[in-house]
Amino acid sequence: MPSEVGWLLREAPPPLDATARFLELYARPPRSDARVLLVPGIFTRFYPAYLRRVRRALGGEVIPIDTEGTLIANAAAIRDAVLRAAAPAAAPVVLLGQSKGPLDIHAALALHPEIVPLVRAFVSLQAPFGGTPLATDPASSRLLRRLAPQAFFQMAYQQRRDFLRAHSPVPKVPTVALATSCARAGFLLEKTRQYLSSKYGAENDGFVPTADESIPGARLVTLRGLDHAAVALPWMRPRAPYEAGRVALALVALALERA
Repeated sequence: MPSEVGWLLREAPPPLDATARFLELYARPPRSDARVLLVPGIFTRFYPAYLRRVRRALGGEVIPIDTEGTLIANAAAIRDAVLRAAAPAAAPVVLLGQSKGPLDIHAALALHPEIVPLVRAFVSLQAPFGGTPLATDPASSRLLRRLAPQAFFQMAYQQRRDFLRAHSPVPKVPTVALATSCARAGFLLEKTRQYLSSKYGAENDGFVPTADESIPGARLVTLRGLDHAAVALPWMRPRAPYEAGRVALALVALALERA
């Protein structure tokens, strides 16, 4: 059976490489008065200082979701947060998520089209948008199926195929996706990086193959030297080649160029 890594790249409209433009913006990141709502990834309530630098750089607000919640539940929470933010005469918001967070954002836009006019742009940080083997392979374990929440397995390839075939993978708002990889990950991610590399021959960031972090039709930024924690938890990778806050500022600026 051929590897499912990169299946979405092979089947859907390609992303547009915007790495060069990102690097220009990163060199002098412009500040914006856009209101940014942040959507955390799975299990992140356990992570100290998660997305702290990103939130501070953007002046963003974290949407209070269940970080082990399903796509459906979290999509509804995102819808409610966007509607609350849409006070009379308020400007549309930017939605930014990391890891599973962008899957929840895409689901909110797909399942609740009433919020689309209220969302100026969508920024995806290192999302398993096409899926990840780390959610697919454990599905064969009866013990893990009992212990892991349903939301974890929603990042598996078959579940992502099913959702993206029912709902267009092309977001309804201007979108930027960040895909990352590294030759060596931090201590919590190095074993999974090696696993993805050796079993699938896939360039990856220790959680997601780089090919599965792209979003059809989005502007794609590809950065090497970053593992899956480097932007969200920079204290784990203090020598990363890119600073988390500046990365976020440049990505939002990039997204707003098309908004």
